[in-house]
Amino acid sequence: MLPLGLRINPPDRRHYDVIVIATKPQYFASAVRSLGNLSLERSLVISVAAGISIPQIEEMLGQRAAIVRAMPNTPAEFGHGMTCIVANQQGAGTHLSIAEGMMMAVGQVAVLTDEDQMHAVTAVSGSGPAYVFAVAEAMEDAAITQGLPRDLARKLVAETIRGAAQLMVMSKSTPSSLREAVTSPGGTTEAALRTLQEPQGGLAALFHDGIKAATDRSRELANI
Repeated sequence: MLPLGLRINPPDRRHYDVIVIATKPQYFASAVRSLGNLSLERSLVISVAAGISIPQIEEMLGQRAAIVRAMPNTPAEFGHGMTCIVANQQGAGTHLSIAEGMMMAVGQVAVLTDEDQMHAVTAVSGSGPAYVFAVAEAMEDAAITQGLPRDLARKLVAETIRGAAQLMVMSKSTPSSLREAVTSPGGTTEAALRTLQEPQGGLAALFHDGIKAATDRSRELANI
């Protein structure tokens, strides 16, 4: 729900309370140009364009404006998104609260104090669903190799991931503690984890390298 007093597409097209620019990065400049000669002095501009920094947005707008940059992820489609937001100096305070309220409509919101953190946010939660899907794909294929039919393998994997995620959200325990609770000495889980967490690499090293690569690429794209 929009805060009291905000209007959607008001008849006076010279001013909008909130302008949301949600485009692919390559279309962002043309979207800004479509704003024409609007006065943005009293407007909040929310950017949902990956890799476009606040200084870049300020330069494109060419005028003083309250800007909030947002990085959601695809589970927002079902109301379970994770969005991080950060504001310029003009966007702090009330404007930031308005942006937070709007993004809460599609899930959880975290407010950043340093825009540079957006690169890691992009790598972890923005790209993160793809990592989960890749793990699910690998688990499903492995289950089929061990003799399970595809439909059952997919259901087992999907429900296991959903249940484990819910347990991690609801529990006060750390992921490490939750993993240890499932892992009985000498049991099946330990046998699998011994392979997945082998000293020469394993999941931890793969994710460290992968998330670093995504973070580095985010920084590169911001400078193009």
